[in-house]
Amino acid sequence: IHYIHRFRGEFAIDRNYHAAMRRSHASIGRAMYYTTLTVMVGFSLLTLSNFTPSLYFGLLTDLAMVAAVAGALLLLPQLILVFRPLGPEGGR
Repeated sequence: IHYIHRFRGEFAIDRNYHAAMRRSHASIGRAMYYTTLTVMVGFSLLTLSNFTPSLYFGLLTDLAMVAAVAGALLLLPQLILVFRPLGPEGGR
């Protein structure tokens, strides 16, 4: 949601998909990366638990966070470039 919201704002500036993607990555992409990293560090502490379900919960949550940020920063921008959901580039 955050990436798409930022992308819409950046696309409105010059209606250029590639430029909007670069600007979006430079701003919200960094925030998403560091937020994910922080959450992963927190959940990775569960791997120190002697209680097996907590250990697995920490590992699987970290795996889910990696998949989510990879999808948001790698797959989503490519899908936006392919399908061009905001209309054609250029003039309004």
